[in-house]
Amino acid sequence: MRCGTAAILILGIALAGCATNRGVIDLRVSKAAKSSTAVPVKFVAINDRRVFQLAPKKPSIPSLRNGEINDRKITSRAIARKRNTYGQALGDILLPEGRTVEQLTREALTKALNESGYEVLSKDDPGYETARPLTVEIDQFWAWVTPGFWEIAMEFEAKVRLVGDWPVAVGRRRVRGYARVTGMAGTTEMWTKVMNNGLAKFIEAVKTVLRRTSALQNFPGAKPVS
Repeated sequence: MRCGTAAILILGIALAGCATNRGVIDLRVSKAAKSSTAVPVKFVAINDRRVFQLAPKKPSIPSLRNGEINDRKITSRAIARKRNTYGQALGDILLPEGRTVEQLTREALTKALNESGYEVLSKDDPGYETARPLTVEIDQFWAWVTPGFWEIAMEFEAKVRLVGDWPVAVGRRRVRGYARVTGMAGTTEMWTKVMNNGLAKFIEAVKTVLRRTSALQNFPGAKPVS
């Protein structure tokens, strides 16, 4: 009994280090090389539809303190919430100033599209007007911690809806990326690892639902695919 109590206390101390403070993690998605033979697409909207709560019953529900759930400047950057050994919410984790979940989601989707034979165009790119329009609704993008007796588990989940003229089959417009890692303490390295792993799973999930570009060559503005 005493050993069990000691284990909980040690874990609690590890979690408590800076756990009440706000953390910042700068997640980045590596760029994929553009193909010279690709179907042009463009993002017309990427909307963060996550709903934040002050004291949710589940740690997987996005949450913030001090009434910040209605502050768009904060919610747009929020990606995780720290908790102690009893599951009580503590400090949060944000992307750096100038970075948002919408931007990070765009980077992940762009990588998936580029690696699948599509080219994401910006407004100044030739062919932008006739490129296939894409809209994205972000339902979930969150990391959370579940304290355990001997170790803690960190989880991350991203869920989006592909709206508009996405080249996907009927019924495949909801995409999810999920990851889980375990360890003895909620370190920055663990948070970064679980979110990077989840983003990688999300990118692969998007690639699995995209249609082959060879089937889209009659679309206006499409470049020939060899």
